[in-house]
Amino acid sequence: MAYRAEKIEDLDWTFHRDGELRRETLVKRVLSEGTWPVIAYLYRNVNGGVPEARKQIMLIRYGRKKSKWPRKGDPEGAEPVKMWVPHHRLNLPSASLAWKIAAQILEWAPPEEAGVEGLQPAGGLTADLVRFLREAADMSDAQATEKSRQKRRATWKRKRMEKKEAEANGEGKVQIKAKLQIKDKIEDKEEPEQG
Repeated sequence: MAYRAEKIEDLDWTFHRDGELRRETLVKRVLSEGTWPVIAYLYRNVNGGVPEARKQIMLIRYGRKKSKWPRKGDPEGAEPVKMWVPHHRLNLPSASLAWKIAAQILEWAPPEEAGVEGLQPAGGLTADLVRFLREAADMSDAQATEKSRQKRRATWKRKRMEKKEAEANGEGKVQIKAKLQIKDKIEDKEEPEQG
């Protein structure tokens, strides 16, 4: 499987760096074929060999492009091969966003009006879309957002306390703001962002 390939079947969103898995494709759905195929991937990032609980959706529209370099094993002077390469990407980082987009699309263009053949409606949503979004909904959005919310809350409390201490020491607003900015830069360097 590959990021760019000659055949649509060989395309994938899995990513390795230095022999280590960094992004794992869980589900692949070809939404449209033709000159500009669109593929939806359900994937999750892998940090240090441990897969994240949160799953994400990537929608990619591919286009054909001639490769600049010959492939391994091709005879010298061989014609460049046309490859499918990503042209446009849309990342849906949460299940709630995916559901909101799906609901809006279904409101604007219901399956029966859009002329989508072979898809059976299931409570207003097409069966394929429901299945794909249910797989994506297994992601733990609440855990990811709660963790970032706690970090923001702790930062806000720390800044408020430091500001009160600085005001008690008689420092001006400009001095306080400069001190807080310097502390933030130091903390960003010490604590690499996770997740």
